[in-house]
Amino acid sequence: MLSAGFATLLKERRSSYNAQVAAARSRMPAFDTAAFSGFVRDTVDPLFEALVAVAPDNPARAADALFAMAVDLAEHGWIGPAARSPVVERLWRDAAPAIAATIAADPRETLGALTNAAIKLGQEPGVRPDDWLAGIEALGAELGGPGQLRALAILLAWRAGAAHARAAALAAADSLPPELACRAVGAAGDDWAAIGSRLRAEPWWAPDGAPAQAHRVGGFRGFGGPFVEPPKIAAQGEDFLLASGDGRYRLIADAFGATVRRSASDDAVGAPDPQGMRRLSGTMLHADDRSIELGGPAEGLAVAEAAFSLAVTSPFSYFVRIFPKVLA
Repeated sequence: MLSAGFATLLKERRSSYNAQVAAARSRMPAFDTAAFSGFVRDTVDPLFEALVAVAPDNPARAADALFAMAVDLAEHGWIGPAARSPVVERLWRDAAPAIAATIAADPRETLGALTNAAIKLGQEPGVRPDDWLAGIEALGAELGGPGQLRALAILLAWRAGAAHARAAALAAADSLPPELACRAVGAAGDDWAAIGSRLRAEPWWAPDGAPAQAHRVGGFRGFGGPFVEPPKIAAQGEDFLLASGDGRYRLIADAFGATVRRSASDDAVGAPDPQGMRRLSGTMLHADDRSIELGGPAEGLAVAEAAFSLAVTSPFSYFVRIFPKVLA
């Protein structure tokens, strides 16, 4: 059952709201009216109540923004039992009410940007959206406004595995209160200058003390991965370049995760990396401080050595394994 305040606004604005739904249904005949109604009742209404509780002066503004965004989400299949990803509904249901004071300042802009981020994270292989949502929910109440929310969102996305966001996340963290930035990356205290400096210098260091873990990324495109054939690899600075078919990709890895992104690079990829191959003995990979048994056939194994990482490919696999050269 809808709250009294939201029900009143739905009635008062029925003509406008019905027109929005009708337009969406005309564009998308498969528009799930039942799923939309359930989302409005079970998720939009409680979020509206949370916004009004912290900003009671203009409930109509909140209702209009939430309803319009809900229509758009339903039209594009982001809500309901057949949702393309569950992340958006969890954001609106669990995390957004916890940051109502920040969202209420401009619901359409702030929640819209956060929703777009949730959609992207939900589609990024290897990223952990549940970790991102938990961080927003736990730390969001301490924010000083929409600008800090954007900074926190990208910082938490990086910690949740979006390794390609590392540089942007560290830059954004500098705009947050030091103690909040530290907590967002799992560090104690409030010496963000020291924590941020070490994170920039040591990509495989985790402030919470967790030992560095290897990552495995990739996969066959027919099963949702990026590659049409087992990739070839070359190191480039701190990262790696991959070639598969006609595609070129950049592999970025650190303590929090690893991601593969399309690349416009035309650098040669495929010739064995002499420096990396010296680290391989049969199926044994020799890092700076340990040896790692890779398993599987030794035939065709290739190792590329970047500034902080070692990456291993095999002609029998569509995946790449990435290891820290030194356990941080």
